[in-house]
Amino acid sequence: MVPSPQAMRVSIEEELLPPDNLAIVQVLGRDGTLQRDVAGWPELFEEYAGSPAGDREVTFTLCRYSNADWLGMTVEPATLRSFTQGEVLAYLLVEMTRLGFSDARRQAAHDAMLLDAHKRTMPDGFQYH
Repeated sequence: MVPSPQAMRVSIEEELLPPDNLAIVQVLGRDGTLQRDVAGWPELFEEYAGSPAGDREVTFTLCRYSNADWLGMTVEPATLRSFTQGEVLAYLLVEMTRLGFSDARRQAAHDAMLLDAHKRTMPDGFQYH
């Protein structure tokens, strides 16, 4: 498989969730996009208008990226300082295969989730053809 060069970088981060400081590890993507550059900012988030929150880099989920895209991503230096090479590899493999082991299977799983979410927002009795 030939890697596809990507602007997206992989970041693995530990986050503590309140109220009990439960530690979770997240695999995220970053490509330099800032919050203020996202369509709808700050209209969608009025409480952040004029705040430094707009200067934060956006994080993205990576589970839908193709295997070639994954191979073209670099890993953030902070991730390499915080986790061993084995941990990085393990977290990446889990995230890469979360929706399936092939690009086609991941796409099918994603499409099924979108259809399910769409159905939940439709009024009762709506007919699909």
